[in-house]
Amino acid sequence: MMKKLCMWLVVAYLWALARVALFVCRPHEIVGIAGSVGKSSTRLMMYEALMSKYKAAMLSGNSETGIALSILGVWPSDYSVGDWLRMMLSAPFGIFHLWGKTHLVVEMGTDDIAAPKNMSFLLTIISPTIAIHLNATATHTEQFSRGTTSSNMDAILQLIAREDGKIITHSGCRVGIYNASDTNISEYIVDFRAKNPGVKLYGFGDSADMSLISHEATLEGTTFYVNDAVSKGHESLRLLINGYALPAEYWQNCAAVLLAGRAAGLDDQDVLSALQTKFHLPKSRGSMLMGLNNSLILDSSYNNSRAPMQMYLHLAQKLAKQHYHEFIVVMGDMRELGDQAKEEHEAVARTLVEVAPSALYCVGELTRQYVMPKVQSLNATWYRNSRELGKYLKNNIPNGAIILIKGSQNTIFLEETVIQLLADENDVSKVCRMDAGWKKIKQRYFTSSAATKISS
Repeated sequence: MMKKLCMWLVVAYLWALARVALFVCRPHEIVGIAGSVGKSSTRLMMYEALMSKYKAAMLSGNSETGIALSILGVWPSDYSVGDWLRMMLSAPFGIFHLWGKTHLVVEMGTDDIAAPKNMSFLLTIISPTIAIHLNATATHTEQFSRGTTSSNMDAILQLIAREDGKIITHSGCRVGIYNASDTNISEYIVDFRAKNPGVKLYGFGDSADMSLISHEATLEGTTFYVNDAVSKGHESLRLLINGYALPAEYWQNCAAVLLAGRAAGLDDQDVLSALQTKFHLPKSRGSMLMGLNNSLILDSSYNNSRAPMQMYLHLAQKLAKQHYHEFIVVMGDMRELGDQAKEEHEAVARTLVEVAPSALYCVGELTRQYVMPKVQSLNATWYRNSRELGKYLKNNIPNGAIILIKGSQNTIFLEETVIQLLADENDVSKVCRMDAGWKKIKQRYFTSSAATKISS
């Protein structure tokens, strides 16, 4: 009870200061981004595009405290009690942190149906003028399942879509951009459009304002050809992202940024140029790193859920066929799925059998329970933790292999496998969760019994 009270006091304190800061600085435009996956990538794309013309700022946090702290220019170190005290004392001095910034980009992540981790609460901190809703997939289903009496995934996804969709329906935005191919999103948009004719709505997806024509991913970069039904004559646009091999689904992030850029007064060429020359992915969200024995590491160790895992499995398989002798997959648990954990892991297991990697290595209790029994036709091995797996792979990487590494946060820590496989030790700086705070958290975990025991 006391812990919950303290949490709410911290949230309320930061909320009040953030509201004052936004009132004082008065940004002209706020671009808000919601969805289950792809928010961080879209935020970075949008920021780079806006920087071509405006004095823009990108908020680094995406939660009830993270957004407020970012508005105030305060960043956590290790989330200890002392660190929180430091941030609380520093927060009032950040009222003018965003002074002079005309455009803001904010990622708005929901972890629950209840305040303060829901969209309704986030919108009391900051309200976008241009709102983007990317998708609704099976993430945080454990928390969202409490908002429905049905355990059916369709019902939970609809609830997730409606909550995240409040970024359009409850924000007072002047422009809403949404995934027209996502049924759960398009359903609420139909109702909203009928009741709010003054809000401009643009969709991306099949038969929408923007749709994908073709996609090509190589080790040098990714090219999307997109049909633009908004422009006269239904022109096609060529979107090029250098240095990253991205799944086809990433075209949706690019389309959302193009549509939002237009709403913010950018020319298409400003956006296309920013995507081609300035865009970079956040750490460990699909980074390509050189590994030992001439291998290529496709590092997506930051987080994991079914849809992105399946996307990257197909992409890595394609790249392996084109360039590499061996295709290796390292998969960690997908967390916070509640009653849907078995179904979601088994769905990925079916995709694993389909793409048939040369070797599969799993980490985490959920992969042991739900993936390993379904992939017996593969060369599959389970490891207790990521460090043990890293030690093994370091001495057993086939020459010229491509290695896809993807797992959830919290006790999985597959970045600890990644860093043991790097050909260049300096590339550690390109891997997630390498700061002092995370190192302390991981050291406590790897020295505990939880890192070595096997649950019954």
